[in-house]
Amino acid sequence: MNKRENLRLVPLALEVNETAIREIEVYRLDMPLGWVEYINQFRKAPDNPYKLTITINKLAVKLQSLFPEIVWMNDRAYCKPGSPWIISVVPIPLEMIIALSMGWLEDVKAKSKVIVRPPTEPLASEMEWLRTKSGDVLSRDNEYQMIPALMAHQFCKSPKRLTEELTAELPQELNFYQVHAKGQAECMSERISTRKGDYAYVIRIRMKTRATKADQHIIMLSFGVRRFITESYIKSNECYVEGETKSSMLISMDNPFLRKKGLASRSFAKIRFQRKGNQAPFTKWIEGSDSIFWDVLWGQTIDSDRILENPSQFLQSDNPIQALVVNNRLFKKAKIPGAGIGFPEKEALFRLFCEEFANWVPLRILPEVRKKADKKPGLTSLPLFYSRNSMHITIEVYGSSKLYEQVEQSLVSTMGANKESISMREADGLFKLNCNNNVYIRLVHNLSSSLVGSLDIDTYKDQAFDQRVKRIEHELIEVQLTAAEEESVVDTIVALIEIYPRDHYKPNDADPKLAIREGLRRTGRINQFVHPQADNESADFHHRVCSALLDLLSDTGIVGRNVVKIPSEINILGFDIIEVKKKKPNYSKGYDTVFIPVFTKFQYGALYLRGWGMDNWLSLHQAQLCADQFKGWKTKNEQLVLQLLEQVLTDEVLEDEKIYILLNAELRRDFLKSLQNGQLRHDQNPLLFPRIQDLSGINVIRINTTDEVPAYLFEPRSYASGVFKDDGLYYGVGRKMSTIQIKKTKTKYAHPNEFFRQPRNTEYIPLGFKDEEERDHAALLIHDLRDVGITFDTHTAQPYPFHMLRSLKKYMNEESYQEWEIEPEFAEGE
Repeated sequence: MNKRENLRLVPLALEVNETAIREIEVYRLDMPLGWVEYINQFRKAPDNPYKLTITINKLAVKLQSLFPEIVWMNDRAYCKPGSPWIISVVPIPLEMIIALSMGWLEDVKAKSKVIVRPPTEPLASEMEWLRTKSGDVLSRDNEYQMIPALMAHQFCKSPKRLTEELTAELPQELNFYQVHAKGQAECMSERISTRKGDYAYVIRIRMKTRATKADQHIIMLSFGVRRFITESYIKSNECYVEGETKSSMLISMDNPFLRKKGLASRSFAKIRFQRKGNQAPFTKWIEGSDSIFWDVLWGQTIDSDRILENPSQFLQSDNPIQALVVNNRLFKKAKIPGAGIGFPEKEALFRLFCEEFANWVPLRILPEVRKKADKKPGLTSLPLFYSRNSMHITIEVYGSSKLYEQVEQSLVSTMGANKESISMREADGLFKLNCNNNVYIRLVHNLSSSLVGSLDIDTYKDQAFDQRVKRIEHELIEVQLTAAEEESVVDTIVALIEIYPRDHYKPNDADPKLAIREGLRRTGRINQFVHPQADNESADFHHRVCSALLDLLSDTGIVGRNVVKIPSEINILGFDIIEVKKKKPNYSKGYDTVFIPVFTKFQYGALYLRGWGMDNWLSLHQAQLCADQFKGWKTKNEQLVLQLLEQVLTDEVLEDEKIYILLNAELRRDFLKSLQNGQLRHDQNPLLFPRIQDLSGINVIRINTTDEVPAYLFEPRSYASGVFKDDGLYYGVGRKMSTIQIKKTKTKYAHPNEFFRQPRNTEYIPLGFKDEEERDHAALLIHDLRDVGITFDTHTAQPYPFHMLRSLKKYMNEESYQEWEIEPEFAEGE
């Protein structure tokens, strides 16, 4: 029996031990009455205590990030008499809670437009930590935050001994510390130094329920790394931190007062900073309360510039102040290890966690759903790409000669494990795609024009966006008229634009990308952007240009040859809601959030889309060009969604036709309550509308890519792809990228320059099937539908119809893309 026949998936998750978790000793602190009265002054309406003119949870986020020993903070303590305000595993010094809270409350008053009485400062003697059991304070309001935080505290109490496989490279024992980041509990290892830079292992802990077992609580674990900056980024009166993206530092202090109060073990507080300007000080703490943090915990203020001038000075754990600068995209050319961790490390960390919680039961190991042998000719005998129709595509390249040459090279380069050519050169600037139908590509080189320059905010103010759009329309329509006179045969025009990153354009709202995209759309062009080639990055530039080129081809509707595995007799419908930002009318400041419903239909190898109020299906390319015709709602209204589903789906149902309806699991939160975990039954379709049970041939399949889907390992250890099942739940793991050639025995420490990446795990729940074999077949089909796109050399996280909605969203969204900090890096997914 070969290894493949024994392959099983190991979910990195444990069942919650309800008895054990309720016996942990904790401390509770109530909010002082004076602060309750102060906060209630900010009510928007006297009779509604839940809506305030201030965001009270910011204080909770701040205190919990500073003191990870706090396992829960009650944002509603001001309006729920008798309920605890803070739950902690140790009593935090009250003097610090008071000082930090008063600083935040006074800062709120200073910024508020509401005239209120100032907050009163309570005495420490008026507040008291009460010792209790966790079971006495656990509730439905706090269990999803409190239980993971309690587990993180327990895991970090003692050093952890690694397996022999790792101790030859790493210390025999590793200390772990609590971190509270992005509302989640984490255990972070001590800093580890390598020849490529510094990093720490991170275990992220979250509690979820399972789809068809809503009463079963599960602890999900993710394992990754957090990488740190060690070299100076402020030197010789120059700052090399680029852009204004928010960045983080993790701060730990050896404070004698804290030790005296029982906080002897170090934890890390998260403090955020960002670039300020081109003169010292170059950076600043983002929130005013961060300065208060330094004053209270250290007795003096330390500015972020001082740490960035010499990060290595603050790295050692025996320093009074240990500051770890977390890597993100702003630290160009940083000396850092690659992202992700190896299989041996992930296995060892999971084992350590299971040993710490030995009376908690890991989820069972899952068998693979085997696909029946296919007697059809091998896929490699087919052309690389599939298009339902023949067509001519013109790619307009706006940029340098380097870019144009790279596009030419990319078109004749190879892709995939078998190194097959993307296209063949027919003549100068003319290529024939490696496709089932005749698809010709003509290249046109246009040097970068003023169209890619910064928006002229100074001259046109709020109308700078519209001015650029109209200019593009005027210039390119003239070009089209000239081409029409020459009677060139063109079905589709697309554009590849060479343009700088957002941080290059000043002022902040002068980035022209959205205006360029809208202007091109109005002239019948979809587009992709690519950043110029930087020094010494020829391989990376080739990869970026090739990816952009494949994105353009994908947006015209071209798919991969794997599409032949999707049965043509099944009509695959889908429904999702795209959340976008639309500019307020009449040049008002700000944006409205709009929820746009979109139906998809995938049949005969082609994708079609349809919006609310549309009578006809549009091809993917047509939908992008008509993105402004997709209507939506500014409020979340389930009844409207249900009516729309009934209208469109009943129109599509034909007698004797097999139909799968794909639904995004995230719809269950606000739009489709029938998709919630406790509502699902394997043998019934969810009650989307009253008649659905009467319509034959329909099956709903819920697709979930959220953090409710567990991370995984394989047994035996391997890079594998397949579908695995657990009582009606199916997990699909995508194929490893052919460019990733990492041995299963390699570790992050021994090979720090390697980029370790595992394919994404996606959950499928086929519903309405009476037969298990039919459910298996549906799960396998959805898995194949993740392997249809051409941009990625692996499965996409979502099935192809949902994945391509991301392309449509680009043409709907009117807010500039904001890049936020990225941490920690688990390197799973696309």
